[in-house]
Amino acid sequence: MRQRGISHRLSSLMTSRPTSRAVGVALITLLAAATPAAGAVTLSASRTELLYSTDKDPDCSKLHNLSNAALPFYATRIEAAVEGAPAGVPIRYRWSMSKPRAGTLAADLDLGPSQETSAVDGMCADFGNVCILTEDKLRFYNEKSLLFLAPTCDGLPKDTTKQFRGAVVRIHLKASAGRRRLGSARARIGYGRDGAVKVFTWTGELRRDQLGLLGVLVLDDGLRKPNGVGVPLNAVFGAVAQPPAVAPGPIVSFELNNGGGGDESVGPSECGIATAPPVQACAEVDYMGAAGGKFVPTVAAKFGDGSALCDNMTTHLLGCSGALRIDVKPKPKLSLYDPSSPRSNVEVVVRVTNVSQARGGLPACGIDLSGPGVLTCAENLKVGAVTDSKNTSFDLRHCSSPVDQPCDTNDECAPGEVCLTQPHCSTSVKQPCGNDKDCDNQGSSPPCPSCQDNETCVRVLDLPSLVFLNPGQSIIMLDQPVTLRNEFPDTARMKDTWTVTARLQQISADTVVKYKIRGRPSFSPAQ
Repeated sequence: MRQRGISHRLSSLMTSRPTSRAVGVALITLLAAATPAAGAVTLSASRTELLYSTDKDPDCSKLHNLSNAALPFYATRIEAAVEGAPAGVPIRYRWSMSKPRAGTLAADLDLGPSQETSAVDGMCADFGNVCILTEDKLRFYNEKSLLFLAPTCDGLPKDTTKQFRGAVVRIHLKASAGRRRLGSARARIGYGRDGAVKVFTWTGELRRDQLGLLGVLVLDDGLRKPNGVGVPLNAVFGAVAQPPAVAPGPIVSFELNNGGGGDESVGPSECGIATAPPVQACAEVDYMGAAGGKFVPTVAAKFGDGSALCDNMTTHLLGCSGALRIDVKPKPKLSLYDPSSPRSNVEVVVRVTNVSQARGGLPACGIDLSGPGVLTCAENLKVGAVTDSKNTSFDLRHCSSPVDQPCDTNDECAPGEVCLTQPHCSTSVKQPCGNDKDCDNQGSSPPCPSCQDNETCVRVLDLPSLVFLNPGQSIIMLDQPVTLRNEFPDTARMKDTWTVTARLQQISADTVVKYKIRGRPSFSPAQ
């Protein structure tokens, strides 16, 4: 009946011959009256800036029964409001989180950590909501609100060379009624951006106090140190915290974890030893039974509601103090090379030196060099508007499997495996190569039809399979001629980052070489 009435009124307008403008206005008015208004979707969060969490096994029922104001500072409730939804049609809420995912989405329901509701019951299984909404469980969640819980200290980036200042997560919602899309909305929640804590560790070095006694522990925060801070087995950790502008009370404890299974909880002003720099709290957290290597210790400055400030660092547990230096010298060494000149034929010499020194009561290290990737070069190119990068790897002789087994003959490898003594493709290791083109599987007659996509040629250094350097010793790892070329008319700007890595001691060093390659000159046709 409604549709018939609309048609009748349109017919009346046409027969009365009004102006075209009047007809257009009338049509828009009638169509607007016939079409329901689109829904408007909005999201609101009880708190948009969170601290870290110390709860690795959250209980949704406890959080669900708390008001927005009573939620701990690591949790926020995100609620949806939908306007203009058709009456009598249930609304479907589809929640998601942008990648990379950080923190936890949790059901705003009366559910314990292991409880589950039943949304769909099959003949042999039930499907429904659980407390922790992983990506697959999130598809079953159809509620107008949910909880977001900030990550724990374990969620900090593993690159500890710079201080992590927190991040923002984006939570999305799409609402629909039947087949009708009502709209979408997004909430931005920050964590770890208000307040800060910094973790320190003892380097093994002692400094004299004002009385001239060796009683001050020298601490290091590990920033700008990719190899980490060398520490003794009896490691000491300390922390300094700056509470957020609005805090859930005072800091009640510092939770110190050495990353190797040891942890200690100390009070906010508990450090009975002198340190440089001074810290608010400290404790000895020994690496009991550890065989050396790298660890990622963390500190959580914990508040009474379970929220925390977090920081981490990298430590390097050794029985000695180790360091390497790499020097790369092109001959001749020029800032600009001209391919049309004989001087474009360059000899590249790479020398590695063990520069270890006794430090912090530890002797200087002897260093082993072996295996794949002992030497790498990351080359960055910029020519005109073109930029590109490429990595080249240099190995010492090793077995095809296990790759950490040095060898000089096949007899030193497992049955069926080979000793890689010559340049080979990166995945198809039995395919010899002289350059990356030899590992190409593309084209009508590819050089390596059996190779995988994007394989590169791995160089094998003409050295023993195992190189040992005593402190102060050096070795020329690479000495090779290179002919530079640039087919572009523009000058190519090159940046080569050479890195040497001792896998056993987990010590590395790098250096950068910058240079330019003149482009081909443009020739005008003869007049």
